[in-house]
Amino acid sequence: MVYRELREYGVSLICLDQHISKLSDTVKGNSACHIAFQQQLPQDIYDISSLMQLREKKEFFSRISVGKAIVKLTERHSTPFLISVPKYEDKGYVVSNDVVKNRMKALVEGVEITEKRPEFKKAITQRISEIELNDDQKKFMDFLLYNPEHEYGTVEFYKKAGFSPRKGNQIKNQLHKKGLVEVKEEKYPNGWKKFIRLKDHPKNKDFNKNNSKKNNSDEKDSN
Repeated sequence: MVYRELREYGVSLICLDQHISKLSDTVKGNSACHIAFQQQLPQDIYDISSLMQLREKKEFFSRISVGKAIVKLTERHSTPFLISVPKYEDKGYVVSNDVVKNRMKALVEGVEITEKRPEFKKAITQRISEIELNDDQKKFMDFLLYNPEHEYGTVEFYKKAGFSPRKGNQIKNQLHKKGLVEVKEEKYPNGWKKFIRLKDHPKNKDFNKNNSKKNNSDEKDSN
């Protein structure tokens, strides 16, 4: 019932399963985008080939190589086509709900980093591009870039980013030395809490100073 009605309200759902034959007809019949990787079970091959109108060529689905998939888009490309999926090396990375939410917001609104000052995004991304980072540091910064105003304490932050407390603390110290992150304390009713934040790029300070000078100059001119 939910799957049938949600599209009317502009809501999208992604349904994943290793065996399409295990999915209900409601799910299969109300999905506009179908992506099929290699299939081996006869019932799975029958179901997906029928759904994509490739029953006469159903052997294709058992021959798909790793990293390939057959796609059918009902409303745009009704004829199935083959795609290549980039290999993702970084296994074990914990993708939190916040990361998914922020990345989808980035796609929908065209905003990658939520920050009150627009110059902050430009400055911090430029700063990162100027510094050499290893894979763990990039993963750490990627999580922080998409969650700049998170409410996680340090240990919880490490866990959400996919690191142990010890490993996360090491990476945090490394990035701190590179001038990319800092630990800020905020007071709560029950005491102080530490948060890992993106460190302001020096250019931001120059920006603020220049803005201040400009504003003072404008005030003098107006007087």
